[in-house]
This record gives sequence, structure tokens and C-alpha cells, in this order.
Amino acid sequence: MKKIVAASLITFSLVHADVLFHKGSVAFGMGIGSGSVTYDTRYGAITKNYFLFGVSADYFVRDNLSIGVSLWNWSDASPSIMQYTLPVTYYFNTATKVSPYGGVYYRLTDYMGSYEDGFGNSYTAQSTNSLGLRAGIAYKVSFGYLGVGFATEKSLEDGSTSTYPEFSVGFVF
Repeated sequence: MKKIVAASLITFSLVHADVLFHKGSVAFGMGIGSGSVTYDTRYGAITKNYFLFGVSADYFVRDNLSIGVSLWNWSDASPSIMQYTLPVTYYFNTATKVSPYGGVYYRLTDYMGSYEDGFGNSYTAQSTNSLGLRAGIAYKVSFGYLGVGFATEKSLEDGSTSTYPEFSVGFVF
């Protein structure tokens, strides 16, 4: 009997917990960071280091369910890179300020310009498409949320995968 009562109370608290994001809310975010890309050349691989700056916006079509768009610019090396991402994310209700989240996304990575090897040969990188999964924890704060998680992404061109951490700060209106 105690297990039934405990399960009922947990279920009731989760169903009636305050949602992290309400339908119609909009979340905005910005990010900075660094990254590197290794390019193949006729004489071996070269690695380029980049400064990253990004912006994002998410609209909540239902409580805790968002669709969004983000743009990231990779600069300070050639070729420069633009990444366009379309994510769908769901934040799970809990009885606390901490909400696990999970989502999927599509990403187009566009390389603008060319890169050179040490011998003056010029190469161009082709745009790539990828699909990804992400998961993590969002913590509700007065202005929005703080998030930490990971993402894993698979290239639609060659099937390669990469996994990386993600940290986020979002402002909700």
C-alpha cells in the first residue's frame, strides 16, 4: 500500500509541477568559444583554429517543447564557417528547478572560401549536412535557464560521428 501511495504522490507532483517553459515563450541565447577543424591536403592534414560566436532563438509550441534556429560563425581562419542548426527540444517536468532535456537537430555547415597547405596549393571544403541528438540538464533561474549536456552528431555525407559537451545560458521572455 505504501508503494501505491508513494507512486501516486510522485505522479501527482510531476503532472502538477510548474513547467520550465510555457507555451508561447521565447528563449534567446548567445555563445562564444573556440574550435578546430582538420582539413586533408595532398601533403597531409592541417588543423585550423577558430573563434566561434553564435546566437539562437527557440519558440515553445507547447509547454516545455521548443523549435528553434541557431547560427554560429567560425572566424579567424580560412575558410570561414557558418553553421545553421534547426533543433527540436523537450524539457521534462520535475518537481524542482532542474529539468532534464532531450532533443534532435539538423545542421548545415557551410565553408566559405578556401584553405592552403604549406606548399601554396588551394583547396575548398564542401558544405555538409548532419543530424544530431542532444541531452542534458537545464536549471531554472530568474532570467531563464542554465544548461549543461552533450550532443552527438552524424554526418549525412560520410557517416562520421562526433560527440561534444554543450553549455548554455538562455534568456526567456
